[in-house]
Parts: sequence; structure tokens; C-alpha cells
Amino acid sequence: MIKFFRKIRQNLLSEGKTGTPASQTGRYFKYAIGEIILVVIGILIAIQINNWNEERKYRAQEKNLLIGLKEDLQESRQEIESTITYNDSTVSLYKYILINFENSEGVTPQLKKSIGKITNWQIPYLTYSTFESLKNKGLDLISNSSLRKNIIALYDNEFAYLMEDYDRAEWIMSENVSLPLANKYIRTSISDPYSSVPNNYESLRHNSEFINMTHRLISLRQKGVKRCNTIVTKIDDIIIEIDNEINSIN
Repeated sequence: MIKFFRKIRQNLLSEGKTGTPASQTGRYFKYAIGEIILVVIGILIAIQINNWNEERKYRAQEKNLLIGLKEDLQESRQEIESTITYNDSTVSLYKYILINFENSEGVTPQLKKSIGKITNWQIPYLTYSTFESLKNKGLDLISNSSLRKNIIALYDNEFAYLMEDYDRAEWIMSENVSLPLANKYIRTSISDPYSSVPNNYESLRHNSEFINMTHRLISLRQKGVKRCNTIVTKIDDIIIEIDNEINSIN
């Protein structure tokens, strides 16, 4: 700062503008204040530029995560669609068992196939990698609060339902009801693990436990399929939101 004032004084002296001591001091302060203002403005500009650069980096990181989330959701959607197709097909098979028993159609190939899948169901393999990365970096990285809320709800509520609540319900049903009855009343084909026959067809078609189990399986599976369809719709909506947000990022 001392050098700064000396430089101002030297400039003033060289220009022959020294004047009276009072006027010289006034000029010194005017120049000093002007220089200080310029320095402050320069610092503020530098800070603003740095903030812009940080914001661009932040938004670029957000964009990459959104792209990753979209890809993960597309993979999860395919898995859920596959689950819907498989589980819906088992509903049709279980319904056939009831129709066969009611009409006394006998041990048909379709009945063997249907009974063979009495303990089977499918759960999707969902992709969490980008969402986990997002949680580690901070969910606030997604600047759109509505989109952020929808993504969190999808993973923490809908996906959690499939992987925990629904899967657990199927396991409980299988372990406590379906599998014990299957072991007691039907036998699996050695040549085809997905084909089974009743130990006694006439006895089984009148077995209330087995028939009630089949009804319960149909109801449980239909609820699962319905929820999966709802989740697919929510995934589609969020993917559209993600696309809009990605396009808004320069």
C-alpha cells in the first residue's frame, strides 16, 4: 500500500500536479479510492466467474447422474415388464387348474405344466447403481425438487415394495402353504422340472386346501402384476421428467 501511494505521488510529481499539501492529499485519496474500487470490482468479478464455473461443473455432474438414472430406470423397466409377463402367465396357469378340476378334464399336458409352476414366481432385478451414487454425493445434487422427490419415492417406496413387501409375501405363501401342499399332493417329473402330476387326480381336485391355495395364489399374483404395471407407468413419467431436465441443462 505504501508503494502504491508512492507511485501515485511520483505520477503526480511527474505531471506537475503536486499543488498544495492539502490538494495533493485529496488527489492521493481519490486515486487510492479509485484503485481500491477497481481491485474490489476485480475480486468480485473473479468470484462471480469462479461461481459460474462451479455451477457449470455442478450442473454437468447433475446431467451425468440424470443420464445414468435414466439408463438404470430403462433397465429396471425391462426387468419389471419381464416380471409382469411371467407372473401374469402363472395366473393363467393357476386359473386353468381350477377350470380343469371343475370340469374334471383329467391330467392334461396343460395341467402338468400348470401344477409344475405352482410354487414359482418372478421378481425383477432392479438397477440401483446410479441412485446409490447419487445418495453418496447428496440427493440435493438434483436441483429440480419435484423430480428429486419423485425419484426418491420411486426407489424408496415402489422399488422397495417389489423387492421387500411383495417378494416377502410370495416367500411366506410358498414356504408356509404352496410348497408343503405341493410336496404332499403332487410329484415333479424327472424329465421336466417344470412339469408335475397329482399323486391322485380325483382326490386333489376335491381337496379344499389345494383349491383355496390356488385361489390365494391367483389373488396375490394379480395384485403383484397390477402394482408392477403401476410402477412401469411411474417409471415412464419420471423418464420424461428426466429428459426435460437434461434438455434444460446447457
